[in-house]
Amino acid sequence: MNNLTSLRRAVVSFGQHARFFSCSSQYYQQQQQQSDSKIKTVPYSSLTIGVPLESYPSERRVSLTPANAALLLKKGFGQVLVERGAGAASQFTDKAYIDAGASLVDRHDVWESDIVLKVRAPSLNRGEVGLLKDGATAISFLYPALNRDLVEALAKGGVTAFAMDMVPRISRAQVFDALR
Repeated sequence: MNNLTSLRRAVVSFGQHARFFSCSSQYYQQQQQQSDSKIKTVPYSSLTIGVPLESYPSERRVSLTPANAALLLKKGFGQVLVERGAGAASQFTDKAYIDAGASLVDRHDVWESDIVLKVRAPSLNRGEVGLLKDGATAISFLYPALNRDLVEALAKGGVTAFAMDMVPRISRAQVFDALR
């Protein structure tokens, strides 16, 4: 009889726990659905990538090569906009970018991109931060610990910024290593 009583208690206890987990599972599913409805996603095909001419004195690098511009387009990004002459100091001609499928644009249009790629951080002094559209993403070397004013200006403008200098130099992050 004791075995039957203890079995009955275990079944009742299990049933109570099962109801609890079932209810909590439903609660978390509802929470997930609510949070999913708040997240706005944008397909790659709607995104524009911009490559402005580096404005820092004697900067000879460019943030995107023609080969990588072609790769981004192949991966499904909508457009790659390159400011005229952006690759000249790096020995990449405007024709090479056109052949890769990129579009050449003027200075103002390149900053209207959804994602802006630069080697050096967007400049506060030269007004580049103000040219970024609200909600844009800037990817460059930022040195945020040294450029607090820049980080605050980017945040105030609603810009998402990725500091390539902050990517750790470890094996798992090698694909993102800007120095390799």
